[in-house]
Amino acid sequence: MKTLLIAFVAFSTTQAFACPGNVICKDDRIIDESNITGVVEAVYSNGKAKVRLDGYSNTYIRDTNSIAKGVSCLGQLCAQTRVIEESNITGNVVEVFTNGKVKVELDGYSNTYIRQARSLGLAVRCLRHLCVNQRIIEESNISGNVLEIYSNGKVKVQLDGYSNTYIRQADRLGKGRACFRNLCVGDRIIEESNITGTVVEIYNNHDVKVKLDGYSNTYIRSFSSLGRGYRCIDEACVGDDIIDSSNTTGKIVALFSNGKVQVQLDGYSNTYIRQYTDLGLKLSCRPGEDCFNCRD
Repeated sequence: MKTLLIAFVAFSTTQAFACPGNVICKDDRIIDESNITGVVEAVYSNGKAKVRLDGYSNTYIRDTNSIAKGVSCLGQLCAQTRVIEESNITGNVVEVFTNGKVKVELDGYSNTYIRQARSLGLAVRCLRHLCVNQRIIEESNISGNVLEIYSNGKVKVQLDGYSNTYIRQADRLGKGRACFRNLCVGDRIIEESNITGTVVEIYNNHDVKVKLDGYSNTYIRSFSSLGRGYRCIDEACVGDDIIDSSNTTGKIVALFSNGKVQVQLDGYSNTYIRQYTDLGLKLSCRPGEDCFNCRD
């Protein structure tokens, strides 16, 4: 039956029609066993085909069962699909063949290459917790942007301060988010070394990028090491009068969730960090009255 179908195709060269399935027809794009692509010029009833191979001036005879025909798609893999190969080089699909071979044009290379479809990761919009154009942070605490994501879990990223792009595994990247628990981008914070600052970015791996007051660079800190700024904590609020353990008076500039307080002491130009428990608050009533928690 196959021989009769091939013969029909060969002798009907004046009639235009689509060839079904894996049947080799005149003008088909093909790939041979040595991974050279080309075009079928003629098909014969004995299972032979005359092919013109890309880059060669002569024509060659191939067995039809030794060549695979080009198709528009193989599963989700189609011409112009963005892919990544096993050596982490990205590129575009040029052609797909029925035997699972794929011609790809790799980024930064002038030649085309043949790869097995099963060895390629296909570009996708989102994968697990990540999507294209999201902010991320990698294990070495360098943040950046997601450029491309692939079905095999590889991600192309542009890291802040670097001109090149890099490939990372999706499960090793933290995803940027607006808030984590009670901490959000833009919040005031204090770190363990008592330097205050502002939250720039937050990631779902509990890393936080902060801009510290008086420093031009940004830094990565762990969520658990930061105190979040509040206007009031317990009976104390920003602007309240205080006295510290050295009997110096002043005003509260900022209060933080970890019990630290930024104060402006009378007669000093700088601000200082004190423990909330070391401060006395100015009361709005006479000493001895039952109004420790009263306020103006």
